[in-house]
Amino acid sequence: MASIYGFEIRNIKTFKGREWDGCQGSIYYKGKKVGWYNNDGNGGCADIDFYFAGEGRAEVEEALKAAVKEYFTRYPLGEDYSQIIPDDELFFAELIDLQDLEKRFKRYSKEGPTYLVSYTEVKSGFGKVAVSHGEDIFEIMRKALKDGVVNEVREYRSLSDFCIE
Repeated sequence: MASIYGFEIRNIKTFKGREWDGCQGSIYYKGKKVGWYNNDGNGGCADIDFYFAGEGRAEVEEALKAAVKEYFTRYPLGEDYSQIIPDDELFFAELIDLQDLEKRFKRYSKEGPTYLVSYTEVKSGFGKVAVSHGEDIFEIMRKALKDGVVNEVREYRSLSDFCIE
């Protein structure tokens, strides 16, 4: 299952909000259920609630703070979003996107060896996904990156690529 520095969101349910698709699920840290995530899709902030108080809560909150810092240092926000200060909400949004990519990868893997690339088109600024059953997709994307047509390219060759450690 997709994870970022030990954090996962399981049992994700999606639904229509007023502004976009909403989703909610249970937050796990190192395999232990620690909280709940809810983005209602109505234009406000997501709810991130931890189940317990005391020492355990402080440990999870510190681990989350460190994970947010490490993740966005490793994968900085794109040019249009570079002024935003990354937070817990943005971190979990990235995790949900990663889990969505993992689902696509699994679906296409039923047809044989699968290679998936996520990237952002420079001209439009929109994120895209390319899937292939041949590794040539990586060469094509590297050339597009070199030519300045795309940026923020991430390659996925196996399910282990969806676990960021």
